[in-house]
Amino acid sequence: IACVGVPVLFIFVLLLKLLRRFSFFSGSEGLDPKSFEGRLNAAIHRLEMTVDIVISRGDPAEKLGMQLAPGSKATSIAVTSIGGGLAIDKHNSTCRASAPSAAIPGEGLSSWHTQEILPGDEFINVQGAVRPSEMMEKLQAASTSLKVIVHRPMQ
Repeated sequence: IACVGVPVLFIFVLLLKLLRRFSFFSGSEGLDPKSFEGRLNAAIHRLEMTVDIVISRGDPAEKLGMQLAPGSKATSIAVTSIGGGLAIDKHNSTCRASAPSAAIPGEGLSSWHTQEILPGDEFINVQGAVRPSEMMEKLQAASTSLKVIVHRPMQ
């Protein structure tokens, strides 16, 4: 399935980028929802995936260093930004260092599958907790390892 799905998604993303570059519109404004471009844009905005991530930190008392807000669903917590030098930033740097050099964070499908925590990700599970209040407790607890599941939109 991945052998077929990833190339198809890549083609959709490429097609959308080409449509945006060579047409008169600069986003989804002005698109007719019934046109091919409008339907393609809407379909791409609905694409999403779930990624299992393990965050390790040497010092259990070290702050994670991310801003959180209520997610798009009542059962999720959204990452709005990541601060420098703290546990999540260090985790992301480790992920980038171990990733293939062709993978540029935030560009194309490679960032969609990354083990990094990215702004826009939504936590849907933290150490088995699925309610936002329980997830926040788990995130704030002193632990050297956190297993999280994030919901990631394609963009």
